[in-house]
Amino acid sequence: MTGVNVLTQAAALITFPIYARYLQVEDFGLLDYIVLVGVFAGVVSSVESHQALIRLLPDQETPREKKRLISSVIWFNVTLSGIAAIAAVCWAKHTEGRIFGLEVSFQMVVVAAVNWFISQIKQQLIAIHRALLEMSSVARISFFGFIVQISVGLTAVAGLNLGVFGVFLALLCGNSIQLVFLAWNKRSCIQVTLVPSVLIQAIRFSAPLAISSLAGLGWIYTDRYIAKEVLGLHEMGLLGVGYRFAGVIGLLTSAVSMVLSPLIYTCHEERGSAKKIADLFGGYVALGSVAVVGFAGYSPLILGLMAPQSYLSAASLFPIICGTLLGTAACSFFPGLILAQKTKQYAAIQILGLAVNVPLSLFAINITGVEGVCLASLFTSIFVCLCLALTGHRYYLVPVDLPKITIVLSVALVISVFLLNIPETQPWGSWVGLAAPWGMVLLVFILRLIPLPAHSH
Repeated sequence: MTGVNVLTQAAALITFPIYARYLQVEDFGLLDYIVLVGVFAGVVSSVESHQALIRLLPDQETPREKKRLISSVIWFNVTLSGIAAIAAVCWAKHTEGRIFGLEVSFQMVVVAAVNWFISQIKQQLIAIHRALLEMSSVARISFFGFIVQISVGLTAVAGLNLGVFGVFLALLCGNSIQLVFLAWNKRSCIQVTLVPSVLIQAIRFSAPLAISSLAGLGWIYTDRYIAKEVLGLHEMGLLGVGYRFAGVIGLLTSAVSMVLSPLIYTCHEERGSAKKIADLFGGYVALGSVAVVGFAGYSPLILGLMAPQSYLSAASLFPIICGTLLGTAACSFFPGLILAQKTKQYAAIQILGLAVNVPLSLFAINITGVEGVCLASLFTSIFVCLCLALTGHRYYLVPVDLPKITIVLSVALVISVFLLNIPETQPWGSWVGLAAPWGMVLLVFILRLIPLPAHSH
């Protein structure tokens, strides 16, 4: 999935400067809200059955068994996702385009629902390719869809001035192209059959993961939902801009994932694998800290070049969101519960994260506004990561270097807070902001050379 994630984040970054010229901040809020609803609906309708394909498909011994599993899961998703998409369109028709308190055109709902349906089936097909170790073909197909999406998006938004409708039209075209080629690749594996016993086996495996995913998505997306309900669509739009801009961090997390996945799922029992994961985590923290300080120092300048004046208030959110994304991805470095198949404990931690984030966000948003919900999400991501590390170390110990990591994170936090609180009237503020990331790079370089007492986590 790494290549697909990189292309998705790249598309958001490439199109943002153009979209920002033709869309209002509220339009990004509307776009994110519809996508947010689709993300949760996708987990519910699919019951995370793509996870069952990834895990169970390699265990099927004969081609016939593989086809039965693939076909059962695919047609299960086609049926439920189709019903959900049709229900959304009928609901929009019945309410005359008013959904969750927002005025949305019926045409936009139709395009968004069809795009969501296609994305759900595409997710299952990508899972099949992943289980069969054929991700190189997925990367090629995704790249072609990426080109189509950007071309249609720029034409629809900048050329035809279709607004948010044009963005969804671009997503629909890109996903449709990918779906056609992915389905053609696996046409020999898909039959018109659904075996209840096989489907039940898959759902039994994936249902606990669906609960965990809902809880995890809950605390990850709580900030945007609460910002919309408490402050309005404009503030949710600022968060949406922040997450798009900070999506460059996805390039770092995707690169790390490419190296981390084999160590965790294939080579974790080999001698020295835990130490390699710990070393990788140290490098991840170092690069992530530099990125957070870099966002704190450079984001006002970069955003000013990429977007109109009305978007500049989102710049202060970038380093906080960057830290949240890094903290969320850092959970992957502590796979003890997953490797031990302690899915109930893993789900409990995700639910605990949601239970912490919701009241904390509601409290913080009334004190510091939209920055408050961002800080609440940052705190929750760190809290969940620590819980996974502390509970998982009994099953798989990752010996991270706590002294160095503590120093780097503490310095990055202090510098970022200082940069975010420099008054705009101070002439030296911009110079300090530009120099701070390089000071962070120097600190990381020094700590890589000076050995400190190592403590296992």
